[in-house]
Amino acid sequence: MYMDKLSLVVVILIALAYSLYFFYKSAGTLNLEKANIVLFIGGLFFVQTFLGIALIMLGFDKHYTLNRLMDRESSITETFYVVMVVAVLFPAAIYLFMRLFKANPNIRYHEFLQKKTEWADSRLLFWLVAGASVLCVGLLVAFLIKAGYLPLYKMFFHNESFDMGLERARMGRLYVLNQYVTNIMIHTAIPVMAYFTFSCALASKAPKWWVMTAILFVASVIVKTYNFAKGPIVTFMLGYLFILIYHNGKIKLKWLVAFGAGGLAILTIAYFALGTSVDFTDIYNGIWGRLLFTQVGTLSYNFDLFPQYVPFLQGRSFGRLLLPLFGFAPDAQIRSGRLIMEIYGSSGVYEGSAGVMNSVFFGEAYANFGWGGVLFSVVWVAFIIAAVFALCIKMRKTPATVAMFAYFTVYIANTTQGGFVDFVYNVSWFMVLGALLVCHYLFVLSQKRSTVTPSNQENL
Repeated sequence: MYMDKLSLVVVILIALAYSLYFFYKSAGTLNLEKANIVLFIGGLFFVQTFLGIALIMLGFDKHYTLNRLMDRESSITETFYVVMVVAVLFPAAIYLFMRLFKANPNIRYHEFLQKKTEWADSRLLFWLVAGASVLCVGLLVAFLIKAGYLPLYKMFFHNESFDMGLERARMGRLYVLNQYVTNIMIHTAIPVMAYFTFSCALASKAPKWWVMTAILFVASVIVKTYNFAKGPIVTFMLGYLFILIYHNGKIKLKWLVAFGAGGLAILTIAYFALGTSVDFTDIYNGIWGRLLFTQVGTLSYNFDLFPQYVPFLQGRSFGRLLLPLFGFAPDAQIRSGRLIMEIYGSSGVYEGSAGVMNSVFFGEAYANFGWGGVLFSVVWVAFIIAAVFALCIKMRKTPATVAMFAYFTVYIANTTQGGFVDFVYNVSWFMVLGALLVCHYLFVLSQKRSTVTPSNQENL
């Protein structure tokens, strides 16, 4: 049963107050001009999960995802209480881990922002990055040749017979050489190198780095729109925002507003291009529906489906290498988001145009291990976030650490909205971390051979 409105408002405000307090303590700031990984993750959680379920409980419950629930009232109520509890426990756990790592963000993060980005020219590093860029962009060209068209162009210019849903599914299955090469060398390496070269360009002001930045930016835009998805390009662009914050120490409010307006414009254009009407007065459909309700609606499916209709997956959402640890064959993987899509979005599965229904990370943890999974996922994800945050603000500030900090800020935040198992085993993250740490130590070695020249800074 839903509680009365006054009690609801009291519970929401109490959870919000404690959550904001712990997010402030674990981020070291609530100033958007100095936003960081913790603050960004908190913002995504509030907009896409906390605010959505609060509005639903207060009567704004007409979103289409809720109509598919089999036990509507109990599932929504259960989702509400879980979100309220996680809203407090999650940032509190991050705060405790930051203390354990002896990285007080109120001190360490602000010291990091005040440092100048160190620069020492390394010809070896430049040619390594240039060679890797040529290789990866070449693979991207081969991918596009195999696809038969440029997806970004096709998004805007296609005839009526072009089925965007089916093509999106086809592009997701397309690869060059093999799926691992495509995922690592194209989908991961190109955007990471775009961030790194931009960070180097800001620190060095050298034209050669700006040229490489421009080439990799264009390539990354193609990569992030290869399957006609709207969100990845906005997520990618946010990485540049955080590079500017981490490099300069802050970014002025007018530039934050400009980034926000630009992101909204990109999404609006994408919706129009894909044939979706955009009504900014309609909170249930289009951009607002996607931001406020879709994520929390799919989260409620986890509590609706498991274990009443489907037994807990008991770890079957993990990757092939980890499945034997749970007693399953390597080919027995079942991602909860895919299973939920097959049940709640069966028409799209039948047509071959459906993908997955992702939700905030503790949804997949619950689908696999129940309430114990929810608690463990909150602690584990908080540990990963705190570890990355502490590592980045304790290291010397070079273009590599700035790029690494920005990359993990946007992609860890994005993963919190996608699933839990990616926080346990993620090959891409290990490779990005290793590559950028190598670049960092190449900078350090170069500085030992030459005079260190801190880059000039200008507050944008």
